[in-house]
Parts: sequence; structure tokens; C-alpha cells
Amino acid sequence: MGFTLGGMAILLAFSNEKFLRSIRAGGKPDSLFMKAVAAFFHFLFLQSIALVLALIVMAHPTDIISALGFFFLTYGMLAALAVAGMLLQISRVFNATGSFDGDKTSRSPEGK
Repeated sequence: MGFTLGGMAILLAFSNEKFLRSIRAGGKPDSLFMKAVAAFFHFLFLQSIALVLALIVMAHPTDIISALGFFFLTYGMLAALAVAGMLLQISRVFNATGSFDGDKTSRSPEGK
């Protein structure tokens, strides 16, 4: 769970104004920024449920709770793939917005 929070922090730390403006899309509720935050939250929520269920099964082993825990573990792993896909979309936008604001040098594709 810490790595998930760290991933979101890194995403925001590497952001510049131009990039954030692009993914916020003027504050729309369905912007890429809101979709990314929702995907991270959903992933953290699933991880939390799976962890709590694992602790409950350790204290009170039953087949029903074990099955439910396995379901949330599997669902959480699939949500991790969704978050990875979201990061791919975000990295494409980050790449398209160009260089950091502090970069004064701009190079052509030939390196000149």
C-alpha cells in the first residue's frame, strides 16, 4: 500500500504546470487527473479490504471468508493492471506536453 501511495506522490512530484493543466482538462469531473486519482484510490481500497480479510481469516478461519479474501486479492491484482494502464496514458500525456518549464534548451530530433 505504501508503494501505491508513493506512486501517486511521484506522479504529482514530477508534474509541471503545463502537464497538470493538460490532465486536469479545465476541472472536468471525468478528466484524466480525476480518473488517475480514482484508480489509485480504488486500488488502495481493494488492498485494504484484502488485508483486513486476511487478518480475519488468520483469527477465524472459515471457507466463506477465505473465498471472499481470495476474490478481493484477485480483484486487487487486476486493479493493479488497470492502474498500470492509467500510468501509461498519463506518461503519454506527460511526453506530449514537452520539456520541463526549467529546460531552456530545446533539441531537435537530430540532436542539433
